[in-house]
Amino acid sequence: MNSILSQYLMRSILAGTALVMVVLLALAGLFELIAELDDVQNDYQTRQAITFALLRMPILAFELMPVSALIGSLLGLGALAANSEIIIMRSAGLSVARLALMVAGTGLVMLIFTALIGEFFGPSLDFYARDMRAQARHGQQEERLGNATWVKDGKVYLHLQRVNSDFDFGSIYLYRFNEKNELQSIARAENAGIDENDRWRLENLKETRFVDDGVQVVESRVALESFEVDSELLGNALA
Repeated sequence: MNSILSQYLMRSILAGTALVMVVLLALAGLFELIAELDDVQNDYQTRQAITFALLRMPILAFELMPVSALIGSLLGLGALAANSEIIIMRSAGLSVARLALMVAGTGLVMLIFTALIGEFFGPSLDFYARDMRAQARHGQQEERLGNATWVKDGKVYLHLQRVNSDFDFGSIYLYRFNEKNELQSIARAENAGIDENDRWRLENLKETRFVDDGVQVVESRVALESFEVDSELLGNALA
């Protein structure tokens, strides 16, 4: 009896969650596509923008799952309450604690599903989508060495060692040259990231400058730099 009720309750909640997810995902996908269509130019065409938006669906579903589960659960339970089905379940001897356990079991199923998307499908497809977009937009070339990357930005060479999904880099080395290709300075930051204004935030920066009268060492806790290199393509190269 409890098994049948548990399955029925689970179907109601999952159906509500699926409905909310479809609606939210459709809206999120539409907004994603509209944003991408604004950047359509050169080799980045409408077809690629649509492909990018579709490939982003799994990671968007992962991000929207908590809200979808909450609203979907309320819809599912609300529908049961509106039809007096919860009252019937309670009259049949189903305790509040047992009802809560059934809802928690449904939540566990959704948690497992969300974890699978977040660990296996979402990140890989999101990586491919961003890599495809960055290549089409900018066509920047990078040289990979294991899990590190060398990037040339004007007269500055950057060497990065790792990156996470939020484009927060680990240690970074900067080699600056002048117009005569003479080394001007070597700098190392313990951590580097890209802020909302697309500026590079270098933390615990130590720079050694080669000047006419010797060597000058400059240290700063936080330094902001602007580079023309595309942050998304760089992040994808190290992901």
